[in-house]
Amino acid sequence: MKFAKTREAGKKFLSHEEVKKILDDYHLPIVREGVATTADEAIRISNTIGYPIVLKILSPDISHKTEAHGVKLNLRSGREVEEACSDLLTKLRTYQSGAKAEGFLIQEMVEDGIETIVGLHQDPTFGPVLMFGIGGVWVELLRDISFRVLPIHRLDAIDMVEEIKGSHLFKGFRGKPPLDTDSLHEILLSVSRLGSDLPEIQEMDLNPVFVREHGTLIADARIIVGL
Repeated sequence: MKFAKTREAGKKFLSHEEVKKILDDYHLPIVREGVATTADEAIRISNTIGYPIVLKILSPDISHKTEAHGVKLNLRSGREVEEACSDLLTKLRTYQSGAKAEGFLIQEMVEDGIETIVGLHQDPTFGPVLMFGIGGVWVELLRDISFRVLPIHRLDAIDMVEEIKGSHLFKGFRGKPPLDTDSLHEILLSVSRLGSDLPEIQEMDLNPVFVREHGTLIADARIIVGL
């Protein structure tokens, strides 16, 4: 049974380990990252990845890390990482008393590109539906998104990107170079295959997905499965 560990625990949200395996299985490109259980280990991983880094708390009781104030951005030294680890643990206990901390996720900080979102959800009428749009903190404000029922083909992926209002940002805006939308199309096609292969997935959010001049990178992912 797929996702047996999560279901046995009565959870809907997949663990970071389970999410990462799915992304790897479908060749979805994620930022360089590592998992630590202590502040010292977090510092060692940060030094290996290279600064600046992003630090996130890992807890099976927290699905939205930002809502729990469980994310630290733009950390540029071991000392900042150590202080951030302590602060994240404090914020986790404040946000939800009794929440379990499993450790810390350390990721490279992407400092270029346009933030987008790729989503997947099970519609009661149409079945699995793919969503794409401008992401990051702007997704709920702008609602600049497009939808397709799965499965999609390459022309569908191209159209999904072209039809949002923010598509001009990918073509070179105010003297900036055009971005690598071919790699973005590949992500949409991979998520389409994923959604068709794994109907147990009720909802998936890849946000932000950084579209860059050379390549596209996923910085965060959340998956919900049916119990």
